[in-house]
This record gives sequence, structure tokens and C-alpha cells, in this order.
Amino acid sequence: MPKMPFGKYKGVEFTSIPSSYLQWMIKYLESCPDIVANAKKALAAMSEFEEQDTLEAEADRILKAHGCASLASLRSIPRGYRRKTKGRR
Repeated sequence: MPKMPFGKYKGVEFTSIPSSYLQWMIKYLESCPDIVANAKKALAAMSEFEEQDTLEAEADRILKAHGCASLASLRSIPRGYRRKTKGRR
């Protein structure tokens, strides 16, 4: 990820800049299209991480409500594991 070339966050990766500052840049730095594009990409990346965290927290809540282990403990199951279902071999 590119780094901010000037200002308060000079040298800081865009994804490490607070979202409120990124939103401000998008709104007021129209004359710097590269900066605006990088700010938009960083916000999109942050949004994806926040959504994933929210989904994982919800999954943990559901698992615990049904007496299951947390989502983190299920990560030890090898990839490619499939539960056998009726009609499938």
C-alpha cells in the first residue's frame, strides 16, 4: 500500500491513517486524484476487515450459544474437510 506523501501522516501507509482523515481527504483534496484514489482504496480495505471482524464475532456468538467452541478453535480443522451428507460419497 502506498504511503502518504505529505502532511500530518507523511510516510504512513494509507491503511494506517484514521478513516475520518481518509474521508476528509476524499472530500477536500479533489485536486490530488492519486491521493484520493489511494484514500478510497484504503477505506475499502478497512471496510472489508471490519466486516470480517463483525462476521467472526457473530459466528463466535452463535457457536457459543449452541455450546460449541469458538471460531478460532475451528481453524485447526484441515482445509478440504467435508462432512459426509446423504446421497454423497
